[in-house]
Amino acid sequence: MNPWFTYWLKNIYLPFSGAVEQDINTRTNFLSPQIELNFAGNQAIEKEVISHVASYGTQLSLLAKVVLELSKNSKSKEVAELTKLLNKIETVKKTHQENMRNTAKEALDKLAQQDPDALKRLLAQYTH
Repeated sequence: MNPWFTYWLKNIYLPFSGAVEQDINTRTNFLSPQIELNFAGNQAIEKEVISHVASYGTQLSLLAKVVLELSKNSKSKEVAELTKLLNKIETVKKTHQENMRNTAKEALDKLAQQDPDALKRLLAQYTH
């Protein structure tokens, strides 16, 4: 066999010729892009912290609030930008909450029209 041919042949990979394994996350949303993060530390610890203790957003929000508290007498441009950013984030959160309430109300209104008894049973679960 020609030695040049074997040199190039080893760089050709057929489908399923390599390691074909994938970590399937049960919370995968197939409609949105998935991001693989390469953690600097222990990946299992990082996943548990993010899942059960505090998300990145919660951690960053706390740090931003501490920074604002420590710099409350500062008139710097960066502090103003951070304040503006936190206000925008709060607006997005409120918008999402309002959308969730509207969606729930629409569903309850529809249930009231189609099955009033089911609505009463459902609401009884949430009232004491």
